[in-house]
Amino acid sequence: VVDATTVVDAIAGLQTPPRCVYISTDSVFAACERVQKDALVEADAVRATSRQAIAELKRRDSYQYGYGSAKLDAEEVYATVDSVSLRLPDVIGPRDNLGGFLDLVDAVGRGRA
Repeated sequence: VVDATTVVDAIAGLQTPPRCVYISTDSVFAACERVQKDALVEADAVRATSRQAIAELKRRDSYQYGYGSAKLDAEEVYATVDSVSLRLPDVIGPRDNLGGFLDLVDAVGRGRA
């Protein structure tokens, strides 16, 4: 495992820094206060900051909160260089605990994606 800061520091030292693609996860939403409860939307990717909201997220699923928070940390570090973060579903199928993949399947079925 390589810390994102180590990678970004190495990139900054290059004469021609490359564009980075960071493979993240939709688990970042487990560390965020979701405005829209029935779907994952980009506007919801705002880190929870209040003690009450963080406690509620941890109560729901402490593992996903920790994992999603760490991935969001890395996204924030990569955002300081020319990069794009791809939030892939961590599980594809009925055990996708955030519903991202199933939402995509539903959207495709309705002709919205």
